[in-house]
Amino acid sequence: MLFLVLALLLNPLIKKFRQTVLPPVAVILIDDSESIRIGTSQDSLALLGKELKNAKIQLEKAGYQVFVSGLEGEINSDSTILYNKKETALQRRLKNLQEQFDNQNLTQVWLASDGITNIGSELTGSSFPFSINTIRLGNPESRKDLIVSQVRINKIGFLGNSFPISVQIKGRKLESAPIQVSLLENGKILETRNSVIGTNSLANIEFSVKAGSKGIKQYSIEVKPIAGELTLVNNKRQAFIEIVDGRQKVLLLASVPHPDIRAIRAALEPLSQIELNVIIGGIDSYKPDAYNLVILHQLPDRQGTFSQPVSQFLKGNTATLMVCGSGTDFARLRNEASSWLNLQGFGGTMDEVTTAFNSDFQRFQFDENWKKTLEGLPPIKSPGIGYGIKSGFESILQKKLGRSVIPTPLLGVSLNNNPKRGIFWGEGLWLWRLNEYAQNESFLATDNLIQKTVQLLVSSDKKQGLKVYLSQNELYEGESVTFLTETYNQLLEPIFEQKIQIEFQNKSGKKSSYSFTNSSTNSSLTTEGLVSGTYTYTAKCQINGKTEIDKGEFLVKANELESQELQANHALLFDLAQRNGGASTGIANLKTLIPSESNKPKPLISFTDWDENVLSLWWVLAVLLTLASTEWFIRKLNGSL
Repeated sequence: MLFLVLALLLNPLIKKFRQTVLPPVAVILIDDSESIRIGTSQDSLALLGKELKNAKIQLEKAGYQVFVSGLEGEINSDSTILYNKKETALQRRLKNLQEQFDNQNLTQVWLASDGITNIGSELTGSSFPFSINTIRLGNPESRKDLIVSQVRINKIGFLGNSFPISVQIKGRKLESAPIQVSLLENGKILETRNSVIGTNSLANIEFSVKAGSKGIKQYSIEVKPIAGELTLVNNKRQAFIEIVDGRQKVLLLASVPHPDIRAIRAALEPLSQIELNVIIGGIDSYKPDAYNLVILHQLPDRQGTFSQPVSQFLKGNTATLMVCGSGTDFARLRNEASSWLNLQGFGGTMDEVTTAFNSDFQRFQFDENWKKTLEGLPPIKSPGIGYGIKSGFESILQKKLGRSVIPTPLLGVSLNNNPKRGIFWGEGLWLWRLNEYAQNESFLATDNLIQKTVQLLVSSDKKQGLKVYLSQNELYEGESVTFLTETYNQLLEPIFEQKIQIEFQNKSGKKSSYSFTNSSTNSSLTTEGLVSGTYTYTAKCQINGKTEIDKGEFLVKANELESQELQANHALLFDLAQRNGGASTGIANLKTLIPSESNKPKPLISFTDWDENVLSLWWVLAVLLTLASTEWFIRKLNGSL
């Protein structure tokens, strides 16, 4: 007994095994996109549903676990399949299935599809660790069809100006056929053009429209049907443009060339509503003009560049965005901007700082991924001197030295005073853009920060207690609509627990109404998805006995991907099955895919082994306790104790 106890004190280990039996798994994957409904007859789809139900029963009898899935997740095989998905991403769905059943015995996938993909990569050449049987749907033959394949239109147009709408028509098996294309607004034909399908199966038509009123305008492009067409669904397409009253004129004034100027210009160039004028000392001469916003890049400087206009902008009523860095003359800035700006200290050092987005800032929406990107970018240089705007200042980006947040913001705005003011306390925007592209191959975070800050400073200042706007002004049909709200008291301080009513309607007059109470943690209202079209909304709220009203427009676009290509790609389905050890068949021969008893895969048996301390096993401890008790009892009985 003593020997056994001493042996156990050496902490011996034993190896344990567990056996797990995984039955074979089969997934029936149904391409439930709109192209199937348009390009496959209803009789064929009814037969498909019947045959797949029977196949599921036969597979289960053969010992398979069977799952039925659509493009966006598992579906009920006993319910009617709607075939209403707006896009097809077959490779992504097969990859998702591979990940979903990673720890199970997935042996085969049955894919019922027309082989048409319009999102992500095609499946040509793709291999998977399970066999794939394909069931061919749709018609692979080229049939007569006219398609409004492309419409190019500006996002923004200007009141009183004309803008182009370029249309491309694709014709299948219709080379040299004459066509008639019409442009409509609110059901009324504005213009009709005649053209001919070329030898490349394309025809290009361009319309010109004059913007007569403000707002979001919806146009319809329709090509007249030709006898014998496959479908008329793709003979029309919608186009939208927002008509605004004029561009916002922005001046960027700088003493010398700097890579940050190029970064600001590159960010603002895509904004059609912004007319940017860049003037650099020593290269350009300043010409007075009326501007909605002036960006002073490292001005005033020690050389007195553009001395008089800079002084006027610092003291005047034009909205101003200061970009301050090593070239800024802080002594002069302290003197000339004293009415609204406090400078703290006199140091001229430049600190290397990183940044963090201020979570309390709610003036514009900024994607969480963009925030993470900004916070992960390399340090930029910021003046060591502190500053503060005398009233109504809001921080957008906080300045960080190491892990410590510095009270002086890196970027902030003052919006409740006239004029609006903004300050970027540093230089290195070009470095942010460069590193963001190296990380993500895009400039989205940096450019959106610049764009949204500038748009905030040039936006009209509504002195009202209720403001409502959308997280996105352009949505696709079916997407949820999110209204963001702000409520203010007479001092334009944010207030909450206000009951807000929102009513919106489309051009046909169909209305929807919602109401909710905002709070400091939730100031948004999300509604169900809508059909395509332009919508107007009216929001109302009672604040201190006064009815506050805000109005606006938004756009819901039709997702027309599925109607653009209807010729089934059966070659892809043959290749996919062959490459992945399966077979390809039509609906009528679907039962030939059910494996015979000899081809049925065996269950997968997996073993898991691990080492375990003997003393952690309860039965070992029980045996030891029993032996020790027995030995004590015997010794006691014999008088040895």
